[in-house]
Amino acid sequence: MVAADGDGVSGESTAVPDLIASWNPGMFLYLGDVYEDGTYTEFYNWYGSGANYYSRFRSITNPTVGNHEYTNGEAPGYFKYWNNPPSYYSFDTAGWHFISLNSNIPRDMGVEKPEYSWLARDLAQNASQCTLAYMHAPRYSIGSEGGTEPVAPMWALLVNNQADIFLTGHDHNYQRWQPLDASGNFNPEGITQFVVGSGGHGIRPFVSSDTRMVKGIDDVQETPGALRLQLYSDRATFEYINAAGLVLDSGEIPCHKAISNFTFHVPSFSTANLRDCPATNCSRIKSLSPGTQVIVLSQVTGEVVSGSAIWYEVSVDDLHGYIHSSLLIGTPQ
Repeated sequence: MVAADGDGVSGESTAVPDLIASWNPGMFLYLGDVYEDGTYTEFYNWYGSGANYYSRFRSITNPTVGNHEYTNGEAPGYFKYWNNPPSYYSFDTAGWHFISLNSNIPRDMGVEKPEYSWLARDLAQNASQCTLAYMHAPRYSIGSEGGTEPVAPMWALLVNNQADIFLTGHDHNYQRWQPLDASGNFNPEGITQFVVGSGGHGIRPFVSSDTRMVKGIDDVQETPGALRLQLYSDRATFEYINAAGLVLDSGEIPCHKAISNFTFHVPSFSTANLRDCPATNCSRIKSLSPGTQVIVLSQVTGEVVSGSAIWYEVSVDDLHGYIHSSLLIGTPQ
């Protein structure tokens, strides 16, 4: 199990790290920002130096660097505390490919610039069916920090290489967005972005709205919490749980490269709609009860596979936004 949050290392409360500790995660992704200036002393005091605050996760943390860690283009406290990790790096575990990116140096993120070029090479070599990328600043956000335009080229690169999940922080609230394509349009084959800047330091309200955001939480008392991910060979399930232990958001994200015998599980506390789209007209054909399984036989491009089977696009809607779609299922003629 993987836990993730950001924007909470400030020594204000142990509520969120205590919550995460109760899950006993195998990996923790800290999404950046140590307050106020990300100095080594602040890392030592507030991330922790023993069994306090977040330090209990130090050995299982794969960090990304936040903007508060940078002063005059340098982040010495971050690199010293984490024993000089690369500015951006990747690793594989549990059948997933993880990519930690640095959103703080815009000049490196453009097409053919150093970080972009590194990411292009990394994705070209990625043999995993499932991919999760994470950085501090979100591509899209309705919080006071807003979206991050310099990230756009790398976002497009991730979309075009079938990445599945994009975790971020920076805005101090929780947001889950529809899967979006390289241009930011809804597309079931796009990336699902989370903003999990809800570690507890100064929760901030939303300043705008966007129909592409599926779930948003910005209440000062309710919001502090963390994202809990269960990874499978063809999908991930997620729960956003606040410090009081309440599940405020949940669902399932399929891996775009998973190609056969995928079973979609409707969560036991939810309902879903099954839609079939043999052409351009798409309508609900069946309501799925809690606990239902939808077995998708294969992902095959094209409407007609053979003379004896037509293959339809199938979407599963969790009533808040699509959580599984654009798969093709065969039915006899």
